[in-house]
Amino acid sequence: MNDFLQYLADRKYGYYYGLYKIQPHAYTEGECVDRLQRLSRYKELINLIDNLPIEHKKVVDGLFEEKMIYA
Repeated sequence: MNDFLQYLADRKYGYYYGLYKIQPHAYTEGECVDRLQRLSRYKELINLIDNLPIEHKKVVDGLFEEKMIYA
C-alpha cells in the first residue's frame, strides 16, 4: 500500500510541477490543449486522493509536501 501512496504523491507532484512550475501559461493552441488535458488528469488524481481514507490521504499529502520542500 505504501508503494501505491508514494506513486500517488509522485504523480500529484509531477502534474503540479508541469502545470504550475515548468510552464504556467499556454502560448499556442497545442500547448493549451495539452495543458487542459494535464489539468483534467490532475483534477481526477486530486479527487482520487480526496476519496482515500483520511490516514492514507494524510500520508499522500505529507509525501507531496516533502517533494515540494526538497525539489
